[in-house]
Amino acid sequence: MIEGKGGKTPIGVVVADHDTRLREEELLPGLAAHGFEVVGVGSAAALYRSLVGDRYDLVVLGADLPDESGLAVARHLRRHSSLGIAMLLELHPPRGHAEALQAGVDLCFAKPVETETLALSLHNLAARLGGTPARSRGELDWSLKADGWQLASPGQRALALSMPERIILKRLFATHHAPVPRAALLADLLATLDEFDPTSLERLVHRLRRRVLQRTGLPLPLEVIRGTGYMLVLDEAQ
Repeated sequence: MIEGKGGKTPIGVVVADHDTRLREEELLPGLAAHGFEVVGVGSAAALYRSLVGDRYDLVVLGADLPDESGLAVARHLRRHSSLGIAMLLELHPPRGHAEALQAGVDLCFAKPVETETLALSLHNLAARLGGTPARSRGELDWSLKADGWQLASPGQRALALSMPERIILKRLFATHHAPVPRAALLADLLATLDEFDPTSLERLVHRLRRRVLQRTGLPLPLEVIRGTGYMLVLDEAQ
């Protein structure tokens, strides 16, 4: 069914979320405006019924459905289908993202999600599932652009960075093959920012992770190395 823009058949999407206002007033009309053939349901049972009767390509899945957890639904769909799965999380702790990805979810978004961001991410996911030509390495990797003032995700969603975020990410990208000590990051920050508070580093990293997820739908591959500092984990095989 996947063809989308320029093709004869639109991309079919089922939105399964218990929040009727979000589903019916925001997500369904917003995704339809971006060219998707979209249907909304409010429960896991209704989702399963819709998948039996019709052919869809993607599922936008709420984490808290009234009759079954979103994680359980995602695991079932991953075992028994080739659907692309995006999950809407009520909160955005790193554990929630990790559990969703382990369950087979392709994309994670923290509520409230911007419809445009969701639509663009779903188009990218559908393109990958549809067997479109592989993108270049630069499009598959996380990267810094605009002299380090923008972070680009594998889906090419760009996030504008603040000066402290730019300083941190430039060091992490330069040494992504090894952990960066906390002291080294603080030295970089204090060398450039006269009034930087060293105790705010963890809050700065937490805020950066949250902004990246909200903007791109993907968790920043930044690991905390206990007793040392931070490490950016990039897939060099790509």
